[in-house]
Amino acid sequence: MATNPMQRKARNSFLFGVLIAVVIMGAIAAILLWQLRTLKEEQAEREAAQVSVYVLTCDVKSGESVYPSMFKRVAVDKSAAPTNKYTTMIRTEDEEGNELPIGLAKIELAQGTVVTPEMIVTSEESQSSSIRKQEYNMIKLTTQLETDDYVDIRLRMPSGLDYIVVSKKRVEIPEIEGIPSLNTIWLELSEEETLTMSNAIVEAYKMEGAILYTAQYVEAGIQEAAIPTYTPSTEVINLTTQNPNIVNEAKQALYNRYTSAQYTANRNNINGELSQYSDTALDGVNSGVSSEVTSAQEERQSYLDSL
Repeated sequence: MATNPMQRKARNSFLFGVLIAVVIMGAIAAILLWQLRTLKEEQAEREAAQVSVYVLTCDVKSGESVYPSMFKRVAVDKSAAPTNKYTTMIRTEDEEGNELPIGLAKIELAQGTVVTPEMIVTSEESQSSSIRKQEYNMIKLTTQLETDDYVDIRLRMPSGLDYIVVSKKRVEIPEIEGIPSLNTIWLELSEEETLTMSNAIVEAYKMEGAILYTAQYVEAGIQEAAIPTYTPSTEVINLTTQNPNIVNEAKQALYNRYTSAQYTANRNNINGELSQYSDTALDGVNSGVSSEVTSAQEERQSYLDSL
């Protein structure tokens, strides 16, 4: 049966409307799919730019023990995460099942803080009640040494023998009116290390041509601390093991270290060097060493002037 023009027009309008609706819905679906894909790509990029860090779940005062249970793991943007963050947080217990601390807080730490190893004095360091900031100005410094660099302090003897006195120490260079010191550094040392450094300084002055100098770590974040090879004198060893400022647990370890065959051989070598010099050698250092130190200071001054 033939349809009249009005019915045909209505049907065509309906079909055209359906077609328009389909096109619009298709466009909306395409836009939604594109937005969904964009969101997924952005999320993937965000996840790729994130790293896991450990943050505190409570406030910790300076000097308080810090335990693994005080942390939770969260994801943060890689650009906001410190490079020296903790990558693992392992809980350890004593024989009675009590949780052991990872160390003591060096500073006051607020809840939510991303903690780094520099904020914690570890159990190994925590003979730390004896740690003090010591100032030295008789050490030959690396020309381009800056605050936060890590160094070994070494003793080079006239014969060419070379010993590590203390290892992997963070350097802080004091400033006067905003100008870094030319020849003074601050080091955080334990009581044992302070005594050892004092012994090495005296012996360096006794031996003409001996010199204390810094050896700078290239990649301190991944390089392990060197093992000290310098052996103090018997008097200093006795003082160290009898010193009440060194915790009891360390005393036997120190005694064992300094009475081992290798350290005894090192000490014998040092004594052999010292026997060549009289006590009057304490009055000064060989002019050649003085010249070397002066030259190093001039180079360092030039470096500081260039900053």
